[in-house]
Amino acid sequence: MLKSNQTKTISLLMGGAIVGSAATLAVVFLLPFFKGDSAKDWRAGIPTNILDNKSGTTGTSVAVQDLEDIFQFETDVERKAALFGLLINATEPSLIEYLDQSKEIDSPSLRHSIESAIIQKLTSLNPQIALEQVKTLPTGRERELITLIFEEVSLSDLEDAKNLALALDPTLKQAAVRGILRARHKYSDDLMLDIAKDLNQEIYAVSYLAKAVAFSAFEDPALAWSHIVFDSQPNLVQTEFLIQVASEWLLQEGISVIDQISESLADTVVRDAVIMSALHRIAQDDPRAALIEALQLTSDSRELALQTIAEVWARIDPQAALTEIATMESGKTLKLLQESVLTAWAENDPNVLLEALALVPEHLRAMAKEEAMLAIARVSPDEAVSFLSELEDDNLRIKLAKEIAKDWSEQDPHAALDWVLNETFTTDVQQAETLMIVLASLAINDPELAFKTARDQPIVLRGALYRGMEVTVIQHLVETDIDQALAMLSDIRREGLTVTHAYSEVGRAMIRDGQYDRALALGQRLGENRRRNYNGSLMYQWAMTNPETLFEQLDELPSDQLKDQAAKGLVRYNHETKALSSAQMEHVGSFLPEGYVDPYGNSRQMRQMSSEWFDEQVQLIFINPVQREKAKEE
Repeated sequence: MLKSNQTKTISLLMGGAIVGSAATLAVVFLLPFFKGDSAKDWRAGIPTNILDNKSGTTGTSVAVQDLEDIFQFETDVERKAALFGLLINATEPSLIEYLDQSKEIDSPSLRHSIESAIIQKLTSLNPQIALEQVKTLPTGRERELITLIFEEVSLSDLEDAKNLALALDPTLKQAAVRGILRARHKYSDDLMLDIAKDLNQEIYAVSYLAKAVAFSAFEDPALAWSHIVFDSQPNLVQTEFLIQVASEWLLQEGISVIDQISESLADTVVRDAVIMSALHRIAQDDPRAALIEALQLTSDSRELALQTIAEVWARIDPQAALTEIATMESGKTLKLLQESVLTAWAENDPNVLLEALALVPEHLRAMAKEEAMLAIARVSPDEAVSFLSELEDDNLRIKLAKEIAKDWSEQDPHAALDWVLNETFTTDVQQAETLMIVLASLAINDPELAFKTARDQPIVLRGALYRGMEVTVIQHLVETDIDQALAMLSDIRREGLTVTHAYSEVGRAMIRDGQYDRALALGQRLGENRRRNYNGSLMYQWAMTNPETLFEQLDELPSDQLKDQAAKGLVRYNHETKALSSAQMEHVGSFLPEGYVDPYGNSRQMRQMSSEWFDEQVQLIFINPVQREKAKEE
């Protein structure tokens, strides 16, 4: 009978596009305002006169005896009132029976609303039974209903809600905490965070509360900003919310608040991201006015603000921006603004910029032309090839060639390879450097062709890069296929540093992959000098990527030389990784020569790992000129 009573079409009108994050924030922030201490979701939308009286506008009695009776009513309001009347005095067994009946309702939206109302009422009688009943429902709504249960429990007894959540499966605790946080209007944020911490959901709770604060920024953006900046969560993970608040703050009080924003954020990465994003949003309507206001800024972020607004203006009307900026400033600031406009113009419409070079101040035309050509190379590298023959500046020519190689090889590595092998370069070194860029991409797409091509090229580079190009192929191939790269080692040339570097690339990849024994065994294929250099690079890699396991293996390493190299690596990187305690580092020191001083002790800023940089370290630390000669002889 339930199914036969539901033949009416349910249509939903969706007007406009709602950004997901905005919708989430609206739910987070606005829900508390629609809930009093005794408010219930299943009563939402029912007019007071219907709740107080027993009849609807049609004169039909709202009182019903069973769940299927509610479908006799024509309007949604009457159905809600009927459902309320049915549930208000329902017993636990009746509610369970209604829940079972609801599974037969065809309309998903109607079924879900009825399920939610029954579960919420059941929660008010027995939360534990409500949780058990949720498991009997069709999959897909468990977390949503658990959130509903914990919101209901939290409104009446927060401690009960916490204890109930502690017994939940860990995968469901975040849903429970979400429900608890929906009752935040009744409790302090500190209390909410304490409970979330007990449930190992503190990070989620801080993020949730930050969303709510961010959405409330229209009321008092300065206060909202202070709440987010000075809460217990790192600002980096709250950047999105900081941007929202900053944007509202700027809209209300003007660009002058950039100085306050800049001074309150110690993390320059977060600071710059927030300022740039907020300015991008508010400068769209009137970039000229925004720029005039930004010129009055005094903080360290003044230059960033000016650049950002100039870029926004350039994307709207680059010619007007270039013309008017010249009337607003002079000297260093004018140059900064003009370069920002030209850079943005080049990125947005490089071909138009090339055609309009006559409008660019003469001293900036070369810069504008370069930016435009590089921008074209990034999007249409095959088109940018035609510029090479026109360039007289050899430095610019090789810069453009490398940009073409980089972007073309990412789009079509085979076409890029054909081009670079047939292009005329000023020197063999320039061609070799450009070819290596292409080989890096080709190594992932067609490793066999990349390796064969590399093997066929003469070694023209000297110094730390005096090695066959096959090292470049292996260097990139190990990121996706260590075994294939390993198989290529038997075919590499033995000139220069080819063997040392190629083996080190494979060995370090094994270390990064946790194949420690295999990496050490690979070194046994090398002669003594090369093996020493190889092992040194392994130990430094291991110390940087997984110092804990290296420390555990330190006493078991097969030679004193390896232990010495491992200890030096741990000393080198523990300042950045902070993985080992002082007591552990004392043990590490027992493997080092007396009086050993870390040669990198004065440089403590962690550098991003790259194979090129690691090659440099191998040369500086392990390979001296005498060893190089011996390596060549091997």
